[in-house]
Amino acid sequence: GTFQADVSNRPTDPVSVRLANGVFNNLTLQPVFCQPEFENETAEIDIFNKFKLIGIFELNDEVVSYPPCGTETTIEFEKTDLNGFERIDIIGNTNLNEYQGSVFNLDDSNFSTDDFTLTSFTGLPHERTFEAQYVQLIGNTRVIYAIEDNILTITNEALGRKLTYVKL
Repeated sequence: GTFQADVSNRPTDPVSVRLANGVFNNLTLQPVFCQPEFENETAEIDIFNKFKLIGIFELNDEVVSYPPCGTETTIEFEKTDLNGFERIDIIGNTNLNEYQGSVFNLDDSNFSTDDFTLTSFTGLPHERTFEAQYVQLIGNTRVIYAIEDNILTITNEALGRKLTYVKL
């Protein structure tokens, strides 16, 4: 590939040089997002397992791979007994954030979350965009879930978004 640019030697040196015919040789590109391979297993599982997001993140009609290659995103639903009152929490981990929220209406193949919190929000611009869309899908809204074999699918119909997980 070719390029043109103005470059300077040092930040303290105001002199810049114009590259009119720059050339890239032997350029190697690494994919940011990877398409996953599903391995279906027939198993007796329910939502109270730990799941790993394996790379399918659907935005309306667009299917993108997420999380970025070499990273891991997990979600887990946990029951907590609070003196006879049962509370269900989502505990999640993404490549940028950790998050947690309380869950309601889990028995009806859907849930909403409350008290949703994130521990951080950092990263490159494209990572922050995907993280924001990912977290928005399950944060403080009604979502539908389905479990088939070892696959957990979470769908937010209002946003037109879907996440697909596999049991760890």
